[in-house]
Amino acid sequence: MNPIHLYCVDLGYGYVKTIGKNPFPSVVYKTTSSDFSRAQDFVDSSNPFLITYNNGVYALGETARASTSNPETIMEGNGRWESDAYVALMLGGIINQMPKGDVYEDIFLVTGLPYLQSKNIEEVNGLKNTFKRKFVIAVLENGKPVTKVLNIVDVHVLSQPRAAYYALLGMTGKRVKVGLALIADLGFKSLDYLVTSDGQETNESNGEDSIAGMERIYTTLIRDLRSEGLPAVKPHELDSWIEKGHLDKHKRLVDRHFKESSKIVVRDIKEKLGAFWERIELMGSIYFVGGSSKRLQPFLEEELPGVNVYFSENPQQLIVEGYAAYGRAMMNKLYGGARLGKI
Repeated sequence: MNPIHLYCVDLGYGYVKTIGKNPFPSVVYKTTSSDFSRAQDFVDSSNPFLITYNNGVYALGETARASTSNPETIMEGNGRWESDAYVALMLGGIINQMPKGDVYEDIFLVTGLPYLQSKNIEEVNGLKNTFKRKFVIAVLENGKPVTKVLNIVDVHVLSQPRAAYYALLGMTGKRVKVGLALIADLGFKSLDYLVTSDGQETNESNGEDSIAGMERIYTTLIRDLRSEGLPAVKPHELDSWIEKGHLDKHKRLVDRHFKESSKIVVRDIKEKLGAFWERIELMGSIYFVGGSSKRLQPFLEEELPGVNVYFSENPQQLIVEGYAAYGRAMMNKLYGGARLGKI
């Protein structure tokens, strides 16, 4: 019997996060070509990330950005897993972790959805049914096509903040399991949050809110940057610009926007949690996760004096690490150590 291999993918609006690999941007371009040789003509890359899916050749991540000025992003709201872009990025996330060359693997996939969608049985089953099957994917490696057979035999879907909780259990010496804990996943599109009491989810204070998502802040920031002479940048590209130092001369303007966005995040949390907020402020802890939390860390700390606030050193990877912690436990429980594959 073939071993079952565990793969974990956190498909966010900004980046696709996996275990042991660098995140890549959540953008896709379906090329006009039906084969790799012609698709490569349009890509300025020595080792492009190209896969075949649904009778097309898809460029993923930075390769998609190099292929077109308007790559496709994953859709918002319910049914996001229905789009070709979502499926191509999920498959790309798995393939990015697989061994090189022709590979056939039976796969146990752990992934997730924002909190409210993870509680919608139709959403969860729709995602599971989309991926619980066999995919035969051609991939370009070092200029040559190879075949990856992904026989996905099981799919588990967690809420993203719950996955962060599993990762925090190991990182904080189970401190997160004691008393009240607010886990705030600050992402590109929304603030997704979960409150636990002694490790158990509370029913009153969980959900998501687009008001505090970074896309809105980035859109306003880009407008002001353009007034200072910078070229048009799409919101999902702004992180890359910041990391490459393109905005260093505009640090004061960027910091002003981030400071304002931190005020919005804290105000939004207080309004949504109501009476729970006072209890957390006095006796609990706040754990900020998600890639945007790193960007806002000094400003959030400023807005929350005296509150026990925790930031991860690598918040972008925290959720997918939670998927892995959960996945390892479920692999042992469901399939036994003899069939446990490797991440």
